[in-house]
Amino acid sequence: MRSRPQYEGRGYLRAQRTTIGRKKRHVQLNLDQHEICAIGRAVCTAELFDRSHNAGWAKADNENVSLHPVAGTHSRTRLPLNFLGIPFGLSGLAGTWTIASTALGAPHAIGFVLWSVTAISLLGVLAEYARCAMHTGGSVIADLRNPFLGPFAALAPAVGILLGGELARLWPVPGLVLVAASVIIIGVLSAWMLAEWMTGSIDAHIFHPGNFLPILACGLIGAIGLAQAGANTAATVSLAVGIFFWAVLTAVILARLVAIDTLPDALVPTLAIFSVPPSVAGIAWFAINGESIDTIHQVLLALMLFLLLSQLFLVTRYARIPFGIATWSFTFTVAAPATYGIHWLWLTQPTGWQLWSWLILAVVTLWIGGIAVRSAGHAIGSWGSASRR
Repeated sequence: MRSRPQYEGRGYLRAQRTTIGRKKRHVQLNLDQHEICAIGRAVCTAELFDRSHNAGWAKADNENVSLHPVAGTHSRTRLPLNFLGIPFGLSGLAGTWTIASTALGAPHAIGFVLWSVTAISLLGVLAEYARCAMHTGGSVIADLRNPFLGPFAALAPAVGILLGGELARLWPVPGLVLVAASVIIIGVLSAWMLAEWMTGSIDAHIFHPGNFLPILACGLIGAIGLAQAGANTAATVSLAVGIFFWAVLTAVILARLVAIDTLPDALVPTLAIFSVPPSVAGIAWFAINGESIDTIHQVLLALMLFLLLSQLFLVTRYARIPFGIATWSFTFTVAAPATYGIHWLWLTQPTGWQLWSWLILAVVTLWIGGIAVRSAGHAIGSWGSASRR
């Protein structure tokens, strides 16, 4: 058994046979069983905790991808990094309730409970990842280099930043330490991933919107935490870095989607990430600049509304994606615009602003809560099936 997964050719994927037609292209890929289970179980299927070793399928209108194991497969699989989307989504909901407690007088206790659940879920996912890693081959570096799931590693320090920023409200020094440590981790991770991209280690056909996460989380989310911890100068610099790479990566990913190929269904949920940067940047600017509306906020609000409008045209395609861990892509991407929107309504106070704010809060809570409940149901069902075997 190999200590880490190995792949033929450049990067992780090597096309062994390609047949090009007018409407259909078939690519047969050679992957380690570790990667097959990660993609098939965590991205392509609706089962959250299915530990099967069957190959996964990613299908799009114009692409079929078949995955075949190579020699030296592992008896067990590592926990896919996109499970970190669970605490990330919960942190988004916690942030929405936090602004609601200030703007609407919502119970502070709900926000506190949600932040606590976020911290527990983050520790739980990291503990499960470590437990699985102890019983499987592979390595952390191999997981980070996974072209599909590697970028989701950035969600761990991103949640750490948000938790640290909230902690700084009560205990400034521990909160600042947690934010600073998380920013350093995600900064190093982002720089390493950027270097990997510059060396051409990722094929353009599999470069997806999830690659927004490392650098944007480092810059935009880092700015939120740093500002909440009182480091406004560092927060401003972080925000500038995030906005710069937001523009760069938007151009790169749109070029890939338009000029190269459409995303397979398994990666379609990552398109929701396109709508997030304006709202996260706006939340960061509120934390840096105070409770006032300026031209920057007006521009960010316009961008957010435009990108949310574009998401409406993707709803029918999203609806065709089976429920699974990838569904958590639709949690933080809903919560962040809601948080920014409630903040705007609170400061501008148009007619009926409280009603609209409560409605937004209710919809977001029911949406993310529904995903969490259904995920728990899948997990319990899978564990029950495993125990009966």
